[in-house]
Amino acid sequence: MKRTVETEWLDELPANDPGALGSRRDIRRLNWVMGNAGILHRLLRPESRQPAPKRIVELGAGDGLFMLELAKYLAPSWKNIEVVLVDGKPAFIEEARCGLNALGWTVEAVVADVFDWLKQPADGLADVMVANLFLHQFSDEQLTKMLGLVSARTKLFAACEPRRGLSNLFMSHTVGLIGCNAVSRHDAPVSVHAGFTGQELCALWPANGARLDTRTKRESSPSPREERAGRGPGRGAALKHTKDDTITPLPNPLPINPSWGEGTGLQPPLVPVSTCAPAIGNWRLRERPAQFFNQTFLAEREA
Repeated sequence: MKRTVETEWLDELPANDPGALGSRRDIRRLNWVMGNAGILHRLLRPESRQPAPKRIVELGAGDGLFMLELAKYLAPSWKNIEVVLVDGKPAFIEEARCGLNALGWTVEAVVADVFDWLKQPADGLADVMVANLFLHQFSDEQLTKMLGLVSARTKLFAACEPRRGLSNLFMSHTVGLIGCNAVSRHDAPVSVHAGFTGQELCALWPANGARLDTRTKRESSPSPREERAGRGPGRGAALKHTKDDTITPLPNPLPINPSWGEGTGLQPPLVPVSTCAPAIGNWRLRERPAQFFNQTFLAEREA
């Protein structure tokens, strides 16, 4: 299924148009159904990222209510955050500001073209940037430019986007069953056609960007008898996909902390097997499906 980008009706309507207001309500409902706030929370892992960031930016923030839902997950670990909500239309509502302020976060809502905003040397800096159902609206050429700007202005970028595929396309034609309006019924399949699969977002990161995190699968550990017989990759072996889509063990290219997961019975995580010299810091990239509907992307600058 080839990726095709078309303009969504919501992007063409004024922010206060009744159809646009209804569609943003639909998007809040769809975000809840798909669990997008929880997905980004698990992607960001705030409990393990200390000290907490000081500034978070959401690109394509819309009315701001998605950030409020995400903040409810993050606020117990990340306190006193300055959040900047960037959108090309004045869709931000005060309900989002009041909710974020109640969590101890300060809010700045910016109406600006995302490319223009990212080019500002001071305004575009952030510890964390996130995007939810936003990147798919842009062509590959535009995304290459955008992600290049993002990579120069943040330490951590996380995105949750539509996953492109026939099953999701079928589901997108059923959003009317949960009360979505005509704008949303048009835009849902358009967004799936423009969605992502495989490692497409990784490929659009700056060309001399990062090392690829290939932690996508792990086979169950073989028994000691199987290891002695030479079957199975052995504990902690790194895995990769081959052309026939089988899983082949590789020696771990980087050492694994032997104390990781001690006493828990857990396997140590797989480590990156593909590296290249980055132009702007060292970046680790990860892209994978999440739940049934989504494709997640994480770019993390390593110290």
